[in-house]
Amino acid sequence: MSKLENKIRILYVITGLTPGGAELHLSKIINNLSLNEFETVVCSLTKTDDILQKIKNTTRSVYLFDARKKSHFIKIILNVRKLIKIVNPDIIHCIMFHSNIVGRIAAIRLKKIIISSIRTKLINNKIGNLFDFISQPLVHYYFVNSNALAKFISRYGIRKTKINIIENGINFNAFIPTKSKEAIRKELGLPHHPIVSTVANFKAQKDYSTIIKAINLLKNEIEFTYLIIGEGLRFEDQGHRIKQLVKYYNLNNVLFLGYRDDIANILSITDIWVNSSIFEGQSNSLLEAMAMKLPIITTDIEENREIVRHNKEALLVPVNSPHILAQSIKILLEDKQLAKSIAENACLRVKKKYNQQDKIKKLKNAYYHIYSQLKPS
Repeated sequence: MSKLENKIRILYVITGLTPGGAELHLSKIINNLSLNEFETVVCSLTKTDDILQKIKNTTRSVYLFDARKKSHFIKIILNVRKLIKIVNPDIIHCIMFHSNIVGRIAAIRLKKIIISSIRTKLINNKIGNLFDFISQPLVHYYFVNSNALAKFISRYGIRKTKINIIENGINFNAFIPTKSKEAIRKELGLPHHPIVSTVANFKAQKDYSTIIKAINLLKNEIEFTYLIIGEGLRFEDQGHRIKQLVKYYNLNNVLFLGYRDDIANILSITDIWVNSSIFEGQSNSLLEAMAMKLPIITTDIEENREIVRHNKEALLVPVNSPHILAQSIKILLEDKQLAKSIAENACLRVKKKYNQQDKIKKLKNAYYHIYSQLKPS
């Protein structure tokens, strides 16, 4: 694709800047687009700025609005509309459910190119899916991160010709530990037991309760420490419920680490990476565990099966199955050869298929194509 004479100005509209998968994905995009070809502006609908430091050096401006409840919806739409007129972007790229709604409505009749990123299945949001279907004439393209997600949105009526699949990618240079394992263990005060870890925010779809129940089933059989890396989000925080469950089972081997920006260090001391998501779009944390060459246990859902195969790169377990999950943890802790084989296969697969630079190049070319096809004459 030939370089355009002028920079393409993109306004990213996102629900918040908390350190979740979508938000961190945005930071990867902004930090990897050429400043000679693109000019980026970010609008967060909420006053959350956890990842602001990751983007502020490569984006022109960041605007933080203060949506707190549904009654603020109309006001936020009007504010975003004013911002669109001020920034005058070529493309408005909306990321996450609430921002997808706000962005497309705010841009009505402003003759802007609208891209809607859907990064997870809204299985329990039938009203949201219906609104997406009804208002799709306002959207020029939908970006999704997996074939499973493309099928999901097409089933509720999004035209296949509008769907562009751009999978997640990993910057492998970012997954090199900066401290020794001993130093990390000492810092966290960990005993020399095996470590089981989960990296996921406290959202209902992550189904932490299944893992907690599995940990409870194993507490009298095997000594290990379970690390939870994540926190609650502005509009969805299951943290209290998860902590109450840990307390209910009297689990002394569970440690809440909150959000960490040194994931490579934490994963370097991990013996088994576990996830129990009920649904995904495409899991960044799964790709990260693969990049760190970890034995993996995750749920047998369509989204994960695109990335890993059972008994090849992971052990796949049914959703909501604490007994099977507990058994799988025990198997990998005891069968070192199987654990090593799964970890090595996973690392080879992620390096072959999920390089971040390949995905950024695909995204950049998509921007070029969309702009050249749809720019105002």
